[in-house]
Amino acid sequence: MNKVIKNILPVAILTISIALTFSSCKKEVQPELILTVQNEDGVGLRNIRVAIFASELDEAFLDPIILDSGLTDAVGVYRKKFINTVIVDVAAFVINQSGDTTRFAMDTYKIEEKRQRSKENFVRRTLVLSN
Repeated sequence: MNKVIKNILPVAILTISIALTFSSCKKEVQPELILTVQNEDGVGLRNIRVAIFASELDEAFLDPIILDSGLTDAVGVYRKKFINTVIVDVAAFVINQSGDTTRFAMDTYKIEEKRQRSKENFVRRTLVLSN
């Protein structure tokens, strides 16, 4: 009996230590949305207004809750970090001099945090603004 335990014990300890080594390295990584706003030809559009809204709100709300807004950079990219998993509506639009929206695109995205070793959790999405 002691001989069996002596043979199994080192293997069990090695197996447990390997399992703990690989499972303990993974951490929850906050997601970052990288939104590219493009025209129909696939060219990134700069200085496009982007708004992120709380998704799946009751239709009784007349004004959606804006979580964040801003402009795309020189290559048409807008970035936003989230604390945890969210479902959001993302809109990209152009407003002319008189305050009217001339071009508009919107979609709903699930932005998920992940358990991984890497510190980067990029969620890449593209919205196409048509003329």
